[in-house]
Amino acid sequence: SLHQWSEPGSRLARELYEAGELPVDVYMYLTPPHSKSYGLHQDVMDAWMVQLAGAKTWKVCDDRNFLHAQIDESDFKGTCQDVTMRGGDVMYLPFLTMHKATTHDDLSAHLTVNVERQYFVWATLLLAALQKILNPSLAVERFAGTPAFQMEGETPTELFFTSLMQRVPRLAQVPLSQSEPLLATRWLTRPLSDSDLPEGYLSRVLEEVRSVAAEAIEAVLASKKLQGKRLQLGGRELKGGDAVSLLKGSELEDVMPWVLGVARFHCLQHFMRDNPQRLLPAPDVFSSLAAARADAKAAQRFGEGRRAGRETALVASGSWLVRRPALRAVLLDATSAYQATLRLDSKEIRVKTASLGAVEFSLGLFGAASAQGRPFEAGAVPGGFAAAAPTLERLVAEGALRLLP
Repeated sequence: SLHQWSEPGSRLARELYEAGELPVDVYMYLTPPHSKSYGLHQDVMDAWMVQLAGAKTWKVCDDRNFLHAQIDESDFKGTCQDVTMRGGDVMYLPFLTMHKATTHDDLSAHLTVNVERQYFVWATLLLAALQKILNPSLAVERFAGTPAFQMEGETPTELFFTSLMQRVPRLAQVPLSQSEPLLATRWLTRPLSDSDLPEGYLSRVLEEVRSVAAEAIEAVLASKKLQGKRLQLGGRELKGGDAVSLLKGSELEDVMPWVLGVARFHCLQHFMRDNPQRLLPAPDVFSSLAAARADAKAAQRFGEGRRAGRETALVASGSWLVRRPALRAVLLDATSAYQATLRLDSKEIRVKTASLGAVEFSLGLFGAASAQGRPFEAGAVPGGFAAAAPTLERLVAEGALRLLP
């Protein structure tokens, strides 16, 4: 796992995450001459193969192994081609594409850059929807990142949905990816909360999920095998036909905002899992405060305010702030009538419900009532500066907001 111990590897993963909006892992393989990888197989995530040095020959097949079946190459009838990669070559393999690799006379060094798109396609999101329909009290943070939320073909339930992908290709797509190929993943993973969704986004997603669910139901009803599959969902066992019937009613639309919240939270959590500092190198936490104190008057005001015990010594009503561009932030549903949970990269902080307006305005990216990532004056925050100032100061101290000179 190059991203765990190599600074360039970690930087590559972080920059690709920021550019592509989905979790990224980077692995490096050094392969001696005349070696073979695993036999013909598939991976559960998208992969970019980046040849660094030497050469490696890949057998890449047109067929995707949605059933995760063991492949006997001697009996395999699919269409494959050999691709020899040399230093500087890059190849993309969508998840479940069958492949294998060999080396000949050269030592090979290549990177495998995995993009975890499989968590954000319709099949996985419908799986999450069924879990919520059957367990209405299920919380986002208790579901995302658990074995119940994955699509790796390791359980009968996962195999049911991956086999459905074969019959319904749209199940292997990110919501709105056909109509909005450049924005679909950003709109899915970057909103702060339900109130920060792009204008019209939810209605378009609901329209698409109705269509996708109808196709999935039709595919299951056309297969006695799929109808009879036994699935574990919501802590109970259901047959495939009974499970997809739950996608017919209004309950599916009712739980979709929750499902979108799962996608947002999982995107942040999955990328931070291996190394909490991958998104926020330690020195960057202090960059905003350091920049603010570079102004002598601001530094004096800050020091005097702290000595006087004032909480808002640094941020004044005329201060200009902006959300840190690389920040990943998710605001979860209120845990009580008095507070909610805010995830800022690897940190988790509690926010008083009375402060949610200030948080959503200053950190929101898409909502009409937010700053949408643009600079804003502290005095313009809804609810007034006096009420918002402690929250703004906390967000500056946590590295979520930057003070502008």
